[in-house]
Amino acid sequence: VVIWMVLGIFTVVLQVYLAIIFGSESWTPQLWFIFCLWLATKRERYSALTAIFVTGFWLDGFSGGPMGTQAAMGIVIYLASLQLTDRIQLRGIGLVVLGALAGLLSILVGLVAVKVGGGGRVGPQFAVIFGPRIMSMALVTPIFVTILNLIHGLRRNRGTLETF
Repeated sequence: VVIWMVLGIFTVVLQVYLAIIFGSESWTPQLWFIFCLWLATKRERYSALTAIFVTGFWLDGFSGGPMGTQAAMGIVIYLASLQLTDRIQLRGIGLVVLGALAGLLSILVGLVAVKVGGGGRVGPQFAVIFGPRIMSMALVTPIFVTILNLIHGLRRNRGTLETF
């Protein structure tokens, strides 16, 4: 759990840093949602839910939105992608499609959260980020999942490295 929380916090910090670099929320890939998708490929479900819940609240501190919104969206994305990862193995083009679907799902869940929270005119704001968010998520998901798999593989092969 601790390692996944550290990876989640690293993902949040990197996402915030990229938002500052790009200067726009629309072209910033939602790395934390990709992290939630990646956790769905792992079999330790309670640890994954704990990591998503804790790091989601941490991301809410950066986003300035209502506390628990990001955590709820992460859990929804995790549970939805969990249904897919139980049935298919995600590699190559499947990751691109899953990233695009996660981008769409993050927009829709965000829209619902804003509307339930009593937000005003959110339609034009979401229309601006709709295309760029989906495209950036589709392009970045295979790359970031590969990086997370490499980092996770380092932890798994640690015993061999220590004996060498």
